[in-house]
Amino acid sequence: MTKIESLEIIQERFMKAAFAQVWQTHADQIEDDVDALPFAWELLYAAHEKFEEALSLGKSNNKALEEAGTVFTSKTVLL
Repeated sequence: MTKIESLEIIQERFMKAAFAQVWQTHADQIEDDVDALPFAWELLYAAHEKFEEALSLGKSNNKALEEAGTVFTSKTVLL
């Protein structure tokens, strides 16, 4: 799987979660989804890094996706 393919998987799986978290944590800084997009992509890139790291350690796609999903449940994510 190429990095672009794995990023597409992350985007497809977590885009809604990324926007939901951005709206929850940065509502005072954004007016619409266009303003939220850079924040959402930061989260998606962080999830992608976790996904790639898990795959490189030999974990299955499903387990790697679980680990990537922790980006959206962590209270320590800073944007």
